[in-house]
Amino acid sequence: MKKNKLKLSQLLAGVMLWAGLSPLNVQAQPLELEDISLLDAVCVSTGPGRWRKITEDVSVNRQVYTSLLFMGPGTQYSGLTCRIRPENPGPNDYNFQTLTLQFGMRDNDWKSPSATVKIYLDGKATADQTIGPGQKADLSLPITNVSNIAIETICNSDSRYCDRVYFFQAGLDPILPPPIDKTQPIPEPNRGATPIPIPPPPTDSQSNPPPSTLPSIK
Repeated sequence: MKKNKLKLSQLLAGVMLWAGLSPLNVQAQPLELEDISLLDAVCVSTGPGRWRKITEDVSVNRQVYTSLLFMGPGTQYSGLTCRIRPENPGPNDYNFQTLTLQFGMRDNDWKSPSATVKIYLDGKATADQTIGPGQKADLSLPITNVSNIAIETICNSDSRYCDRVYFFQAGLDPILPPPIDKTQPIPEPNRGATPIPIPPPPTDSQSNPPPSTLPSIK
């Protein structure tokens, strides 16, 4: 997942730079950063149907959306599984907190049976949503410490062909370190400590001593 590592390193570098440049008397504000796409991860096909990354404008409920992926279940189902973290992540490896999905079926495919989208996190069924032609759905799932995400699109008919399900969002929200607050007060000196005495300035007699008395000559 080289692309994710690069993006996260850029995000973390931006946090450090931003924190270093914050004025001392200004409250630190959280950064607003774009999600990382699930499709940047290592993804493999897991079903007889097909899926493809594609940018296409489609109409859903008479509104135009731009897709980044479609999944075609056909008469059975299509699926993909993506690994978003290393197999044995360490404490310093990147992590994510939320998976955000948005998907729907086109208005044009009004003859198609409905399809059910199922989400698996580390092999466990976590959520499902059934949609039909002209319908759109949104899902947001917590994924902290999750390593694998699987999506299956299942046709809800044994005899009829299901048309494509288009995905408009598939975002991974990364966990970032908290911003550095530079508004903490500067520690004051210890007023209970015994002050060091300052010696007085020299007197005139010390600064300009009189000349020594010369011996008298008889």
